[in-house]
Amino acid sequence: MNTINGYKIDFKTNTLIMNYKFSKAAMVYGSEEYNLRKAILTDFPGMRTEIQSGRTKKSTSKSKRLTYNNMKLYISTFPNKDELLDEFEYTVKKSKVQKSPYKYVSDWFKNTFPNYSSDAEYTAIVESADVAVKVNGDTAIILDKASGF
Repeated sequence: MNTINGYKIDFKTNTLIMNYKFSKAAMVYGSEEYNLRKAILTDFPGMRTEIQSGRTKKSTSKSKRLTYNNMKLYISTFPNKDELLDEFEYTVKKSKVQKSPYKYVSDWFKNTFPNYSSDAEYTAIVESADVAVKVNGDTAIILDKASGF
């Protein structure tokens, strides 16, 4: 016997919850979904039906453009950038033995610089589609489209 997915019964609220795909298939007379829906509503005549919409939209990730190079660029804007960059490099080296090296470095960065995402100058540089950032050692070079990066 085939298993049919796309529905669940909530006995607490007396509701048959169907996803959009199951609901569409249940509208075809004689289909397995139609017969299943009919059987459920026959067994539970007072049951309401509810159709769930598609996937919910996820909010954008705050780490979307938080690359190692962008972290270095942000760190280089501070007056004590040399010691911060040394600490960053040390954290990157320590992360190599971690299960998720990027997460380890990212967590360190977010704890060290909790206001990085609200810094308007940093956000403008990183989120601009017209520029790319190239970090060489302590020097951050901002390239525009005209330079043919």
